[in-house]
Amino acid sequence: MGCWGITAFESDAGLDAVGLLREHLTEDGRLELENLIEALRQDDWNAPPDV
Repeated sequence: MGCWGITAFESDAGLDAVGLLREHLTEDGRLELENLIEALRQDDWNAPPDV
């Protein structure tokens, strides 16, 4: 847990983002932007923290 670098593969948040992208790839490797935006709206890691 935490951050140990600056690239997507070197932080928990970055790895979560990469995982989300991989989950929403189609069979031919394309990423449907509309589907991704909807997934981001519904996913907790993308929500802003409570103040």
